[in-house]
Amino acid sequence: MLGTKHEFTALITGVLAILYMMFHSYPFETCGKYFVGLVIVSLMFSCDLDKENSRPFKRWWIFGFIWKPFAKAGHREILHHFVWGPVILSLIPYIVFRDLWVIYGLVTSIELHIITDKL
Repeated sequence: MLGTKHEFTALITGVLAILYMMFHSYPFETCGKYFVGLVIVSLMFSCDLDKENSRPFKRWWIFGFIWKPFAKAGHREILHHFVWGPVILSLIPYIVFRDLWVIYGLVTSIELHIITDKL
C-alpha cells in the first residue's frame, strides 16, 4: 500500500475512534491525545522507516541515519513485525510524550499499517 494511503487510513481510523470514544464519554483531552498518536505522531514513526525512499524516512531529513540499520535489514522486516515494530517505534515517542494515550494511538496506527500491508 502506498504511504499516502496508510496516512489516509490512519486519519479515517482516528476520526472514527474519536467519535466512538466521545460517544462513550471519554474525556476530550484523552480523545485528542489518542488522535495525535494515531494520526500526527505516526507520520514520523511509521513502519516504512525501513525504506529509504519512503515519505516517513524523508521527513527525518539528516537524522534518517537513525533508521538506516532497519532499511538495511530490508523493507517489511523488523519494523513490520507485529511485536517488534510497535515496540521499537514507540520508544522515542514514549520518552518525549510520557502519555500512554499518545502511545496507544501510535501503536494502533502501526498495527493498522502492518495489517493493511498483509492484506
